[in-house]
Amino acid sequence: MLIRYFKSSFVKQYLVLFGLMLVLWAPSYWDPPEIMFYRDTSPLWNILASLFRDIPLFGVIISSLLAFLSALLLNHILSEHGLIPRNSLLAGYIYILLIGSSFHFHQLNPIIVVNLLIILELNYLFQLYLMREAYKVSFSVGFITSLIFLIYPPAIYLIIPVYLIFMTMGNLSWREWVIPLIAFALPILYVAVYYFWIDKSVNMLQILISDFTAFKIFHFRFDALNWIKIGMLIPLFLVSLLGTFNSQSSKNIDQRKKTLALLHFFIFCSFVFLFVVFPYRQLSLLFVPVGAFISMWLAEKKKLAKYEILLILVILVSIIDNYKILSHFQ
Repeated sequence: MLIRYFKSSFVKQYLVLFGLMLVLWAPSYWDPPEIMFYRDTSPLWNILASLFRDIPLFGVIISSLLAFLSALLLNHILSEHGLIPRNSLLAGYIYILLIGSSFHFHQLNPIIVVNLLIILELNYLFQLYLMREAYKVSFSVGFITSLIFLIYPPAIYLIIPVYLIFMTMGNLSWREWVIPLIAFALPILYVAVYYFWIDKSVNMLQILISDFTAFKIFHFRFDALNWIKIGMLIPLFLVSLLGTFNSQSSKNIDQRKKTLALLHFFIFCSFVFLFVVFPYRQLSLLFVPVGAFISMWLAEKKKLAKYEILLILVILVSIIDNYKILSHFQ
Protein backbone atom coordinates (compact mmCIF):
# COMPACT_ATOMS: atom_id res chain seq x y z
CA MET A 1 0.00 0.00 0.00
CA LEU A 2 0.98 3.65 -0.23
CA ILE A 3 2.58 4.22 3.19
CA ARG A 4 4.88 1.25 2.76
CA TYR A 5 5.47 2.24 -0.87
CA PHE A 6 6.61 5.75 0.08
CA LYS A 7 8.96 4.43 2.74
CA SER A 8 11.36 4.21 -0.20
CA SER A 9 12.48 7.14 -2.36
CA PHE A 10 13.44 5.90 -5.79
CA VAL A 11 12.53 7.63 -9.05
CA LYS A 12 9.26 5.73 -9.33
CA GLN A 13 8.11 7.01 -5.92
CA TYR A 14 8.69 10.61 -7.03
CA LEU A 15 6.73 9.99 -10.23
CA VAL A 16 3.82 8.41 -8.33
CA LEU A 17 3.81 11.31 -5.87
CA PHE A 18 3.70 13.80 -8.74
CA GLY A 19 0.88 11.77 -10.31
CA LEU A 20 -1.07 11.85 -7.04
CA MET A 21 -0.72 15.62 -6.95
CA LEU A 22 -2.02 15.90 -10.53
CA VAL A 23 -5.04 13.71 -9.71
CA LEU A 24 -5.95 15.84 -6.69
CA TRP A 25 -5.37 19.15 -8.53
CA ALA A 26 -6.96 18.18 -11.88
CA PRO A 27 -10.39 19.81 -11.30
CA SER A 28 -8.71 23.09 -10.38
CA TYR A 29 -6.70 22.97 -13.62
CA TRP A 30 -9.97 22.52 -15.53
CA ASP A 31 -11.91 25.19 -13.64
CA PRO A 32 -9.36 27.45 -11.92
CA PRO A 33 -10.77 29.74 -9.20
CA GLU A 34 -9.98 33.44 -9.20
CA ILE A 35 -6.91 34.60 -7.31
CA MET A 36 -7.79 36.51 -4.16
CA PHE A 37 -6.31 39.89 -3.28
CA TYR A 38 -6.07 41.24 0.24
CA ARG A 39 -5.73 44.62 1.80
CA ASP A 40 -2.51 46.56 1.37
CA THR A 41 -1.17 45.12 4.62
CA SER A 42 -0.11 42.08 2.53
CA PRO A 43 2.11 43.89 -0.01
CA LEU A 44 4.29 40.96 -1.08
CA TRP A 45 1.28 38.73 -1.61
CA ASN A 46 -0.59 41.32 -3.67
CA ILE A 47 2.45 41.81 -5.91
CA LEU A 48 2.64 38.06 -6.52
CA ALA A 49 -1.12 37.72 -7.05
CA SER A 50 -1.14 40.58 -9.57
CA LEU A 51 1.21 38.59 -11.83
CA PHE A 52 -1.46 35.91 -12.36
CA ARG A 53 -4.63 37.96 -11.93
CA ASP A 54 -5.74 37.67 -15.55
CA ILE A 55 -4.62 34.04 -16.01
CA PRO A 56 -5.91 32.05 -12.99
CA LEU A 57 -4.81 28.75 -14.57
CA PHE A 58 -1.18 29.84 -14.20
CA GLY A 59 -1.88 30.55 -10.54
CA VAL A 60 -3.12 26.98 -10.02
CA ILE A 61 -0.10 25.57 -11.87
CA ILE A 62 2.33 27.64 -9.78
CA SER A 63 0.43 26.65 -6.62
CA SER A 64 0.71 22.93 -7.39
CA LEU A 65 4.41 23.23 -8.21
CA LEU A 66 5.04 25.14 -4.97
CA ALA A 67 3.13 22.47 -3.05
CA PHE A 68 5.20 19.72 -4.68
CA LEU A 69 8.42 21.62 -3.97
CA SER A 70 7.34 22.12 -0.35
CA ALA A 71 6.61 18.40 -0.01
CA LEU A 72 10.04 17.45 -1.32
CA LEU A 73 11.78 20.08 0.80
CA LEU A 74 9.95 19.04 3.97
CA ASN A 75 10.83 15.42 3.30
CA HIS A 76 14.48 16.32 2.68
CA ILE A 77 14.79 18.42 5.85
CA LEU A 78 13.18 15.80 8.09
CA SER A 79 15.39 13.05 6.68
CA GLU A 80 18.52 15.22 6.70
CA HIS A 81 18.00 16.01 10.38
CA GLY A 82 17.30 12.41 11.38
CA LEU A 83 13.57 12.69 12.06
CA ILE A 84 12.59 10.21 9.35
CA PRO A 85 14.73 7.62 7.50
CA ARG A 86 16.95 9.02 4.76
CA ASN A 87 15.58 6.74 2.04
CA SER A 88 11.93 7.68 2.71
CA LEU A 89 9.48 9.88 0.79
CA LEU A 90 6.80 9.53 3.46
CA ALA A 91 6.72 13.18 4.57
CA GLY A 92 6.27 14.30 0.96
CA TYR A 93 3.36 11.90 0.53
CA ILE A 94 1.59 13.08 3.68
CA TYR A 95 2.05 16.77 2.80
CA ILE A 96 0.68 16.32 -0.75
CA LEU A 97 -2.28 14.39 0.66
CA LEU A 98 -3.04 17.21 3.13
CA ILE A 99 -2.55 20.19 0.82
CA GLY A 100 -4.38 18.46 -2.03
CA SER A 101 -7.32 17.35 0.11
CA SER A 102 -9.54 20.34 -0.79
CA PHE A 103 -9.88 22.53 -3.88
CA HIS A 104 -9.94 25.52 -1.49
CA PHE A 105 -6.18 25.12 -1.12
CA HIS A 106 -5.38 24.68 -4.82
CA GLN A 107 -5.39 28.23 -6.13
CA LEU A 108 -2.27 30.25 -5.46
CA ASN A 109 -2.76 31.71 -1.99
CA PRO A 110 -0.62 33.18 0.80
CA ILE A 111 -0.46 29.97 2.84
CA ILE A 112 1.08 27.97 -0.03
CA VAL A 113 3.99 30.44 -0.06
CA VAL A 114 4.12 30.80 3.74
CA ASN A 115 4.36 27.02 4.20
CA LEU A 116 7.39 26.91 1.92
CA LEU A 117 9.02 29.69 3.96
CA ILE A 118 8.18 27.91 7.24
CA ILE A 119 9.93 24.79 5.98
CA LEU A 120 13.01 26.85 5.09
CA GLU A 121 12.86 28.51 8.51
CA LEU A 122 12.68 25.14 10.27
CA ASN A 123 15.75 24.01 8.38
CA TYR A 124 17.72 26.95 9.79
CA LEU A 125 16.34 26.45 13.29
CA PHE A 126 17.25 22.76 13.26
CA GLN A 127 20.87 23.78 12.62
CA LEU A 128 21.11 25.80 15.85
CA TYR A 129 21.77 22.91 18.21
CA LEU A 130 25.30 23.30 19.58
CA MET A 131 26.15 25.78 16.80
CA ARG A 132 28.54 28.53 17.81
CA GLU A 133 28.32 32.07 16.44
CA ALA A 134 25.09 31.35 14.58
CA TYR A 135 24.86 34.90 13.25
CA LYS A 136 24.00 33.95 9.67
CA VAL A 137 21.35 31.48 10.77
CA SER A 138 19.85 33.98 13.22
CA PHE A 139 19.65 36.65 10.50
CA SER A 140 18.08 34.21 8.02
CA VAL A 141 15.42 33.16 10.54
CA GLY A 142 14.46 36.78 11.28
CA PHE A 143 14.42 37.74 7.60
CA ILE A 144 12.23 34.76 6.62
CA THR A 145 9.80 35.56 9.45
CA SER A 146 9.55 39.13 8.14
CA LEU A 147 8.75 37.87 4.63
CA ILE A 148 6.07 35.60 6.12
CA PHE A 149 4.54 38.61 7.89
CA LEU A 150 4.52 40.72 4.71
CA ILE A 151 2.80 37.90 2.82
CA TYR A 152 0.36 36.89 5.58
CA PRO A 153 0.23 39.39 8.50
CA PRO A 154 -1.37 37.10 11.16
CA ALA A 155 1.71 34.88 10.92
CA ILE A 156 3.64 37.52 12.87
CA TYR A 157 2.92 35.31 15.89
CA LEU A 158 5.43 32.81 14.50
CA ILE A 159 8.20 35.03 15.86
CA ILE A 160 7.30 33.59 19.29
CA PRO A 161 8.17 29.92 18.53
CA VAL A 162 11.41 31.16 16.97
CA TYR A 163 12.54 32.49 20.34
CA LEU A 164 11.19 29.46 22.20
CA ILE A 165 13.34 27.32 19.92
CA PHE A 166 16.30 29.61 20.58
CA MET A 167 15.83 28.85 24.29
CA THR A 168 15.86 25.08 23.77
CA MET A 169 18.42 24.68 21.00
CA GLY A 170 21.58 25.86 22.71
CA ASN A 171 23.52 28.54 24.53
CA LEU A 172 23.18 31.52 22.21
CA SER A 173 24.83 34.86 22.87
CA TRP A 174 22.90 38.11 23.21
CA ARG A 175 23.89 39.01 19.63
CA GLU A 176 22.15 35.92 18.28
CA TRP A 177 19.01 36.97 20.14
CA VAL A 178 19.06 40.51 18.77
CA ILE A 179 20.01 39.73 15.17
CA PRO A 180 16.62 38.12 14.28
CA LEU A 181 14.80 41.24 15.46
CA ILE A 182 17.00 43.44 13.25
CA ALA A 183 16.51 41.10 10.28
CA PHE A 184 12.77 41.02 10.97
CA ALA A 185 12.54 44.82 11.07
CA LEU A 186 14.51 45.59 7.90
CA PRO A 187 11.96 44.54 5.20
CA ILE A 188 9.12 45.99 7.26
CA LEU A 189 11.00 49.29 7.53
CA TYR A 190 11.34 49.50 3.75
CA VAL A 191 7.61 48.82 3.29
CA ALA A 192 6.75 51.36 6.01
CA VAL A 193 8.83 54.02 4.26
CA TYR A 194 7.02 53.26 0.99
CA TYR A 195 3.59 53.63 2.64
CA PHE A 196 4.73 56.85 4.30
CA TRP A 197 5.92 58.14 0.92
CA ILE A 198 2.50 57.53 -0.68
CA ASP A 199 0.70 58.89 2.42
CA LYS A 200 -0.93 55.61 3.45
CA SER A 201 1.01 54.85 6.64
CA VAL A 202 -1.75 55.88 9.08
CA ASN A 203 -4.39 53.92 7.18
CA MET A 204 -2.21 50.80 7.05
CA LEU A 205 -1.49 51.04 10.77
CA GLN A 206 -5.21 51.24 11.55
CA ILE A 207 -5.92 48.17 9.40
CA LEU A 208 -3.12 46.20 11.08
CA ILE A 209 -4.41 47.10 14.54
CA SER A 210 -7.92 45.98 13.56
CA ASP A 211 -6.50 42.67 12.28
CA PHE A 212 -4.83 41.91 15.60
CA THR A 213 -7.44 43.22 18.03
CA ALA A 214 -10.42 41.33 16.56
CA PHE A 215 -10.50 37.63 17.34
CA LYS A 216 -12.75 34.79 16.35
CA ILE A 217 -13.18 31.57 18.30
CA PHE A 218 -13.74 28.31 16.42
CA HIS A 219 -15.68 29.93 13.60
CA PHE A 220 -15.57 27.14 11.03
CA ARG A 221 -17.40 27.01 7.72
CA PHE A 222 -16.70 23.59 6.28
CA ASP A 223 -19.09 21.41 4.33
CA ALA A 224 -19.86 17.78 5.17
CA LEU A 225 -17.07 16.24 3.08
CA ASN A 226 -14.46 18.51 4.64
CA TRP A 227 -15.67 17.57 8.11
CA ILE A 228 -15.37 13.89 7.17
CA LYS A 229 -11.74 14.41 6.12
CA ILE A 230 -10.99 16.42 9.25
CA GLY A 231 -12.69 13.76 11.37
CA MET A 232 -10.38 11.10 9.93
CA LEU A 233 -7.19 13.14 10.11
CA ILE A 234 -7.50 14.56 13.64
CA PRO A 235 -7.37 11.12 15.37
CA LEU A 236 -4.42 10.14 13.15
CA PHE A 237 -2.59 13.33 14.09
CA LEU A 238 -3.30 12.94 17.82
CA VAL A 239 -2.10 9.34 17.79
CA SER A 240 1.00 10.43 15.87
CA LEU A 241 1.71 13.32 18.25
CA LEU A 242 1.31 11.24 21.42
CA GLY A 243 3.19 8.30 19.92
CA THR A 244 6.07 10.50 18.80
CA PHE A 245 6.52 12.03 22.25
CA ASN A 246 6.09 8.69 24.03
CA SER A 247 9.00 7.33 21.99
CA GLN A 248 11.31 10.27 22.79
CA SER A 249 13.22 8.28 25.42
CA SER A 250 14.80 6.25 22.60
CA LYS A 251 15.88 9.37 20.69
CA ASN A 252 19.03 11.44 21.13
CA ILE A 253 18.94 14.98 22.50
CA ASP A 254 19.23 16.54 19.04
CA GLN A 255 16.12 14.72 17.78
CA ARG A 256 14.18 15.60 20.94
CA LYS A 257 14.91 19.29 20.53
CA LYS A 258 13.88 19.26 16.88
CA THR A 259 10.65 17.44 17.71
CA LEU A 260 9.93 20.07 20.37
CA ALA A 261 10.60 22.78 17.77
CA LEU A 262 7.90 21.26 15.53
CA LEU A 263 5.50 21.27 18.48
CA HIS A 264 6.14 24.99 19.08
CA PHE A 265 5.29 25.74 15.46
CA PHE A 266 2.16 23.60 15.61
CA ILE A 267 0.89 25.42 18.71
CA PHE A 268 1.31 28.90 17.26
CA CYS A 269 0.05 27.94 13.79
CA SER A 270 -3.01 26.57 15.58
CA PHE A 271 -3.39 29.90 17.39
CA VAL A 272 -3.42 31.78 14.08
CA PHE A 273 -5.92 29.34 12.59
CA LEU A 274 -8.31 29.26 15.54
CA PHE A 275 -8.35 32.81 16.83
CA VAL A 276 -7.10 35.38 14.33
CA VAL A 277 -9.62 37.03 12.02
CA PHE A 278 -8.38 37.12 8.42
CA PRO A 279 -10.28 36.58 5.18
CA TYR A 280 -8.94 33.20 4.22
CA ARG A 281 -9.33 29.58 5.16
CA GLN A 282 -6.20 29.08 7.18
CA LEU A 283 -6.35 25.35 7.87
CA SER A 284 -3.47 24.66 5.49
CA LEU A 285 -1.17 26.68 7.78
CA LEU A 286 -1.10 23.61 10.03
CA PHE A 287 0.01 21.18 7.34
CA VAL A 288 3.78 21.51 7.79
CA PRO A 289 3.92 20.51 11.50
CA VAL A 290 0.97 18.11 11.19
CA GLY A 291 2.49 16.40 8.15
CA ALA A 292 5.85 16.17 9.93
CA PHE A 293 4.41 14.50 13.03
CA ILE A 294 2.28 12.02 11.05
CA SER A 295 5.20 11.01 8.82
CA MET A 296 7.57 10.68 11.81
CA TRP A 297 5.10 8.36 13.55
CA LEU A 298 4.29 6.25 10.49
CA ALA A 299 8.00 5.88 9.71
CA GLU A 300 8.42 4.04 13.03
CA LYS A 301 5.39 1.76 12.71
CA LYS A 302 5.63 -1.80 11.45
CA LYS A 303 1.92 -2.67 11.39
CA LEU A 304 0.39 -0.19 8.98
CA ALA A 305 -2.86 -1.77 7.75
CA LYS A 306 -5.29 0.49 9.65
CA TYR A 307 -3.31 3.62 8.75
CA GLU A 308 -3.19 2.56 5.11
CA ILE A 309 -6.97 2.16 5.02
CA LEU A 310 -7.51 5.51 6.75
CA LEU A 311 -5.30 7.46 4.33
CA ILE A 312 -6.80 5.71 1.28
CA LEU A 313 -10.23 6.81 2.54
CA VAL A 314 -8.96 10.38 2.92
CA ILE A 315 -7.71 10.31 -0.67
CA LEU A 316 -11.02 8.94 -1.97
CA VAL A 317 -13.09 11.53 -0.08
CA SER A 318 -10.72 14.25 -1.28
CA ILE A 319 -11.15 13.15 -4.90
CA ILE A 320 -14.96 13.16 -4.51
CA ASP A 321 -14.84 16.60 -2.91
CA ASN A 322 -12.46 18.09 -5.47
CA TYR A 323 -14.22 16.71 -8.52
CA LYS A 324 -17.67 17.87 -7.46
CA ILE A 325 -16.78 21.39 -8.71
CA LEU A 326 -16.96 19.96 -12.25
CA SER A 327 -20.62 19.01 -11.88
CA HIS A 328 -21.84 22.36 -13.23
CA PHE A 329 -20.23 21.53 -16.60
CA GLN A 330 -22.58 18.60 -17.11
